[in-house]
Amino acid sequence: MNPFLGIWRGEDEYLSEVEYTVTEKNGEVSVAARDPSDGESADVSGVSLADGRLRFMALWSSTGRAAQCVFELEEENTVLLTFTYTDHARLVRMPFGNSGNA
Repeated sequence: MNPFLGIWRGEDEYLSEVEYTVTEKNGEVSVAARDPSDGESADVSGVSLADGRLRFMALWSSTGRAAQCVFELEEENTVLLTFTYTDHARLVRMPFGNSGNA
C-alpha cells in the first residue's frame, strides 16, 4: 500500500498554508493541493513516486509561484515536506548615480 495516501496538513490547522490530498487510482498516484484560507487549488503536475519519496510540482495561478514539493515519510502518520518555489518580481531600471549609494 502507498504510505502517502491521505490528507496531509500542518499540525496546527490554523497555521497550515496548504492541504495536500494524495490518492491513487489504477496504480496512478495523484495529488491535489488546496489553500484552506481562500479555497484556491494549485495546478499539480509531474507527480512521481520513487525511492520512498513523493515528488510533484504545484503552480499557484494567483501568485505565479511554482513549488517543487517532496514528501518523505517520517512515521506512519507524519511526512516531511520539503518545498522549493520560484517567485517573480518586477524590477525597473534606475538611472546611474541614483543607486542610493554615496
